[in-house]
Amino acid sequence: MSSNVRKALMVSLLSILFMSGCASNRTMAEKEATAHPDDPFEGFNRAMWTVNYDYLDPYVARPVSVAYVDYVPSPVRYGISNFLSNLEEPFSMVNSLVMLEGEQASNHFGRFFMNTVFGLGGLIDVASRAEFPTKETESSVMLWGTMVSETDRTLCSRFMAQRHCVRVPVA
Repeated sequence: MSSNVRKALMVSLLSILFMSGCASNRTMAEKEATAHPDDPFEGFNRAMWTVNYDYLDPYVARPVSVAYVDYVPSPVRYGISNFLSNLEEPFSMVNSLVMLEGEQASNHFGRFFMNTVFGLGGLIDVASRAEFPTKETESSVMLWGTMVSETDRTLCSRFMAQRHCVRVPVA
């Protein structure tokens, strides 16, 4: 089997996989009639959950994560984890500034600076060894998460174990 045929077959299979989550036997009017008034995005959220749970998790996310753990050496995984954690520091700094937590913001900046400059771009966590404390910020407290009202609606999408939500104000 030539490489062009393999590529075409792979693209076709992936297209079918992603499009199967869009298939429906109900009309849009029927969907709108059954939507819960407290969740106008219920149909989309349920479809995303089905795609993620039935297709992406067992056929993409799990095999990739198992192969990553089985074939990538532990020191390399640790370096990748440090690098990705280092990339979160500027966002945590901005988050702390918005929430008027100046000391925590300067701590995030210091950690980012030390790990980037002295830790080979963040591959080595030098800041922890220099006793810069780390504070995990929960996603529910991030930026706008503390500033939304009870009347907002939430549109969520999950992909690769990451949850992305958008708050939509009610008119």
